[in-house]
Amino acid sequence: ITTNFFVNIAEAEILPEDGSPEKRVLEVLDRIFTFTFATELAVNMFGTLFLEFFSDAWNWFDTLVVAISLLSVFSAGIPGVSVLRLLRAFRVFRLFKRIPSLRQILIAINQSVPPMLNAFALVCLVTSIYAIMAVTFFRTHWPELFGDFFTTMFTMFQETPRSRPWCPTPCVYVLD
Repeated sequence: ITTNFFVNIAEAEILPEDGSPEKRVLEVLDRIFTFTFATELAVNMFGTLFLEFFSDAWNWFDTLVVAISLLSVFSAGIPGVSVLRLLRAFRVFRLFKRIPSLRQILIAINQSVPPMLNAFALVCLVTSIYAIMAVTFFRTHWPELFGDFFTTMFTMFQETPRSRPWCPTPCVYVLD
């Protein structure tokens, strides 16, 4: 799984031309990985009870990734299959099933998302209040920064970190 992930990284970095030796090597490696994963999935499916196999969400994920990989190998001419091949990069998530410490980290991240979304919603709410006030007070003086609500929200988010490398006209200088 890890080797396949690094091969995907190499393919994304090299971006080989069609017909080049690099492309042919990567295609051979892709087929080897696809058939290895398909064989492993078949052994896993028939080694466990059929109902037990499909009761695990990771097995559904494995089946989806392997099915799309097999589809991309056997049906290269179908439009849109190249986009579906992007799912091959998600094979690395199979490590979460195999390594308990990675699974524990994934569970912790999953449990931390709702509180982080609450904090983000609170920041958006407070920023929205200040954006409404800024539109009211500064709309006529600086319409390019405070002309409407969404432009003002964008300006506020640019000003929040005080490290505005992406902001062409920092508000601090405009307001001085």
